[in-house]
Amino acid sequence: MAQIKAGFTAASDLLAGTSVYRFVSPKSLIDACAWYGLTDASTIAINQNNGYNFTVAVGASGRTIANMSNAKIGTGGFIEVVNTAGGSKTLNWGTDYELPTGVGNPTTLSTGTGAVDLFSYVVRASGRIFVTGAKNFA
Repeated sequence: MAQIKAGFTAASDLLAGTSVYRFVSPKSLIDACAWYGLTDASTIAINQNNGYNFTVAVGASGRTIANMSNAKIGTGGFIEVVNTAGGSKTLNWGTDYELPTGVGNPTTLSTGTGAVDLFSYVVRASGRIFVTGAKNFA
């Protein structure tokens, strides 16, 4: 019988879903849930191998949250969007994201400088990410 070497997994292994024979420590679980900063661009890339909770400061309207790479079915988290310059801005969502009636795609962001909109998501199936949000945190 082959021996299995078990140990504690790192947060990166936990996020990638690659550890088979490792224990999850409270620290690795907390590290995996840390906020990961995204880069503001016309298309904002999200890779779930980097984390479950994301934050981005947007400086212009019409940004698009790209379909999530390495999305893992059954996981979820938050996407925090900060309006850095104030004024009216919209946020588009990739085709994998499904928003409830009344939220709309594109989503109109809160207008105040520094206003925070928080979107929660869950990866329901391959190509299906449910999103809902709460707006205008100060």
